[in-house]
Order: sequence, then structure tokens, then C-alpha cells
Amino acid sequence: MAEIDRLSSDAGVDEKRLGYFFRPEKRFHQAIYYKMAGTKVSVWCILDMRFDPRRILSALHSS
Repeated sequence: MAEIDRLSSDAGVDEKRLGYFFRPEKRFHQAIYYKMAGTKVSVWCILDMRFDPRRILSALHSS
């Protein structure tokens, strides 16, 4: 995924959702949820955005 590679240069500019930075994938139905600590970026999870919103919430809280 090219979006993960781009995180190294422009992480932190994305909107925050549920305490995570949220970056939608431009070509697929996926989104990257990540956290930052200083300049370190940690990808929390990559989710299919076609899932039921409750399933997305559950995945974020259980990761």
C-alpha cells in the first residue's frame, strides 16, 4: 500500500477519529488508523470501510 509509505513524510496531517489518525486509501475501500509519538508512526490497523460501523469500532478497541 502506497499510503503506508507516504506516512513517513506526511503523517499527522490526517483527521482524527476515535483517538487515531485516519487516512482513507485512495484506490481501495480501506482506511489506515495510526498513532504518533513524536516522529514515530505506529499503524494501528487497516480496515475495510465497507464493514458495519460497529465492527470497525470493535476492531479499533480490540487492537
